[in-house]
Amino acid sequence: MGMQIRFSTVALILVICIALFFSLYKLTESPSVWYDEGWYTQAAMNLAETGVDGLQLAPDNIYHASLLTTVGYPLIYPLGLWMKIFGSSVLAARSFMLLCILGFLFVAFLLIRRLSGKTIALGALALLATLPTLYGNGKSVLGEVPGLLYLVFSLLCISFVRSDGNRKYSWIILGGVSAGLCIVTKPLFLVFIPALAVGTFLEWKRGSLNLKEVIGGIVCALLPVLVWVMVQFRGDTSMLSVIKYYANPYQITDLFSVILSNVGHLFTSIGNIYLVGTILIWCVALALRMRSKNKIPAEEIIAFIFTLLVIAAFLRTAGWYRYLFPAQVLSLLFFPGAFSVLGEYFGRYVSVIRHHWQKAVVVIIVFLSVYGTYQLAFDSWVAEAYSSHKTAFWQEYLGHLPPTRSVFFYNTPEVVIFMPHRNYRQYIVPAGGVVGQDQLLFLELGIPDVAIVESDSYTEGKSPFENYTLDKTAYKYSILKKK
Repeated sequence: MGMQIRFSTVALILVICIALFFSLYKLTESPSVWYDEGWYTQAAMNLAETGVDGLQLAPDNIYHASLLTTVGYPLIYPLGLWMKIFGSSVLAARSFMLLCILGFLFVAFLLIRRLSGKTIALGALALLATLPTLYGNGKSVLGEVPGLLYLVFSLLCISFVRSDGNRKYSWIILGGVSAGLCIVTKPLFLVFIPALAVGTFLEWKRGSLNLKEVIGGIVCALLPVLVWVMVQFRGDTSMLSVIKYYANPYQITDLFSVILSNVGHLFTSIGNIYLVGTILIWCVALALRMRSKNKIPAEEIIAFIFTLLVIAAFLRTAGWYRYLFPAQVLSLLFFPGAFSVLGEYFGRYVSVIRHHWQKAVVVIIVFLSVYGTYQLAFDSWVAEAYSSHKTAFWQEYLGHLPPTRSVFFYNTPEVVIFMPHRNYRQYIVPAGGVVGQDQLLFLELGIPDVAIVESDSYTEGKSPFENYTLDKTAYKYSILKKK
């Protein structure tokens, strides 16, 4: 028994060290700062420095892009406060995201330990801590990991509602508020609403919640949504236009063909096949448990329905694999428990594994964790950026431009966040709209001293760059100087 406890403690410390190392390693360079991250980081920087969560299009002109800024205040506002304290920089922004990663891992471990015990929780933590996409999406300023943190914490609160009668209402309030924050963090998490509704109904049917408590939880969940409506949508933006945008942000016309194509994508990469495999195992384990009349916790049912809905939502998008990330995380979170159910079941009928299925489960989880660590170190998107110096380059280049020299950023919001002053203008073309159209006139007239554009979007002598010539190229960007 003592040996087992010591082994678990050592394994837990090892997993924590892995998570800390890969969270901190090349924090500002890996993964490389990219388009969406630049957009959201700008919003938080401007909130910290000016009190307005928007994008600067010109000096003293900050535009609140409510319709296109799809990441909500549950990320932007805490990050803005963090920058108010520690300064507006890529390092500060990603340090905040590091805390979100570690907070999510901690809450996820607590949830699975309550549902399945410490050993299963340790296996889930090992799989998550060695998942490359956790750091690829988590170190960047994006909404996925903060949204998952709110989501898993709400599930943890549900587990306490059943067992902690003395503080039941406290957990209902915390769970409701956390669920609401999750829902408005990013449109992707809107599918949490039907999943949560099913779980709440189930708890009510089982007698864990009465009608008064259900209504109280709904009210608490609605409070963050009301705040979201007030701070996210201003001016003449109508809720109808918001719904239309969220329903089809990429303006897809042939939805059936897109769905067929994305179904194929689920089986064309090792990561997606891994996702499908873990969900199938989870599904079979749930079926076996229901067949055996085992009571399945509402929080697991909520997570399972949410996972399926995330995949369904992915099928109607442009096919970016990042949209599958929450499903990937939750399927791994419940995979060790599901795999143990299968091992125990087949151990009853197959004599070869009858006394060894537990060891087999441990071996598989260790193998997957080691393979994940290898990918983190050598063969993943984050690993590809370990040798990059993109952040250092832009900090050096823009840091040496005197404040008197004006800069124009042509659809490069990820570069703007390295500007040490506010003498700049920008024009952006995100999915679903254009921001800063009126700023192009300044570029066409050759007023800014420097223009920065992606090299693929630049043609010398062509509008709107007639008054500029190429100075240098770096990291697929062209830096132009005024003729």
